[in-house]
Parts: sequence; structure tokens; C-alpha cells
Amino acid sequence: MNSRKSKLQKIFSMVLSVAIVAALAFGVVSVVKNKTSQKSEPTDRYMNLNENNTVANENTTNKNNDVAKKETHKSVEKEYNTSKQNESEPDVTKITEKSDENKGTEGSQSAQGEKPSDVTQEKPVTNANVTSKYIFSENDTLTWPVTGDVVLGYSMDKTIWFPTLAQYKCNSGIVIAASEGSDVYAAASGVVSEIRTSTEYGTTIVIDIGNGYKLEYGQVDNVLGLASGTTVIEGDVIAKVAKTTRYYTKEGDNVFFKVTKEGEPVNPLDYMGE
Repeated sequence: MNSRKSKLQKIFSMVLSVAIVAALAFGVVSVVKNKTSQKSEPTDRYMNLNENNTVANENTTNKNNDVAKKETHKSVEKEYNTSKQNESEPDVTKITEKSDENKGTEGSQSAQGEKPSDVTQEKPVTNANVTSKYIFSENDTLTWPVTGDVVLGYSMDKTIWFPTLAQYKCNSGIVIAASEGSDVYAAASGVVSEIRTSTEYGTTIVIDIGNGYKLEYGQVDNVLGLASGTTVIEGDVIAKVAKTTRYYTKEGDNVFFKVTKEGEPVNPLDYMGE
């Protein structure tokens, strides 16, 4: 009996020891697990905090980029509008300077005789009673102002070659060869309406012969007592042939003779007699 009790006590002691060991082991495991979870929690929080900061930084960067893009767009748009405004609005200063340069150039050309321009001009006659007694018609004829060959014909419908100028251009009258100093005759009766001077034709006499017709005598000199309002009779000596201007040096001394009808040039040869 005693040996059986002794065995049961040993068995009970062993079971109790195992249970105690198991309980202790379970407790240790729980403690270790709790400590492990406590240690990992700050790390997780730290990681979450970093993630939140990263997201916040990205959002801030994106916002800054958006603001920078908007500012850049506004700057570009402003420059574009300014450029368009400058293109649409001319520079008045430059235009004024250019205009002054053109004036200076024109003045130089006129002074050098490179561009025909009137230098002196008398006031045209406006008294209708003076010119009304001279009525030239298409059936009337004109006498030749000088005796000579036509070296440049009338040509307003096409250009012709001008030897001295070395170019083709229209000619509103005829160029008649004549010796310097020879007489120039009135081709028809009329009244002097103006006397003018230009670099191309020199002194020019304009005579109103009535009915809208006017005669012009260019490249003349020694105008014999003529002035606006002076009456001339066909065949009167009205001037002398002048030395030709630089525009007609190759053509030689001449008289430029022009006929106009209501201000428009017509072919003088259509009205010239034998």
C-alpha cells in the first residue's frame, strides 16, 4: 500500500511540475510577445509619420510647381501681348526720323539736279476774258517752234529709249533738235499763262491758246519780255534755244514741245502743219 501511494505521489508531483513549467513557459511567451509588440509599435508610428510627411511634402511641391507654372504662363502671356501691341502700334519716332531722312535725301537730289523739280514759277493767268479771244480747235494747225528733226517722239502709250538717261520711259511731248541760241517761235496765238524752271526742261513757257489747249516750250532761254498775261501772236519770236540740260546731253540741244488738252498730253504731231 505504501509503495502504491508513493508512486501516485511521484506521478502527481511530476504532473504538477509539468503544469507549473507549462504555465511558466506560457507566461514567459506572453511577456516576450507583449514586449515585442510594444517595441514594434513606435517603429510603425514612425513609419506612418514619415509616410504622412512624404505625402505632405509631395503635395506642397506639386502646389509650388502649379504656382510657378501659372506665374510663368502669366509672364509669357504678358510678353506676348506686349509684343503684339508693339507690332500693331508703329514707332512714331522712327517714322519721323525716316521722314526727315527722306526730306534730306530729296533736298540733296534736288540740289544735285538728279530729280526734276520746279524752281521758279509765275502765277498762271486766270482771266477768262483775256484768253477767250483765242479759240484753237482740232481743225487748226500749229507751226513748228523751231526747224529741226524730232529726236524723241511722243509716246504715252508705251516707253521709249532715252539715250542720256539710259532707260525706257514715256514721253509726254516731242524733242526737236535745234542749235543753241536760235529763235523759238510761237506755234499759235495765245496768252502766256506761266513761266517755270525745272532741272529737266530748264526754262519752260506755257501759252494758253484757247478751247482747253495749252502749248509748252521747254529748254528755252532769253525769254523776250514775256510774263503771265502777255499776248503772243503765231510766228512771234518768244525765246532762244538754251544749252540742253544734263538730261539730254546725248540728244543734243533741243526744244521740248508739248501740247495738252484739258490738262492731258496729246501728240503734237497730230496738229503740226507742213
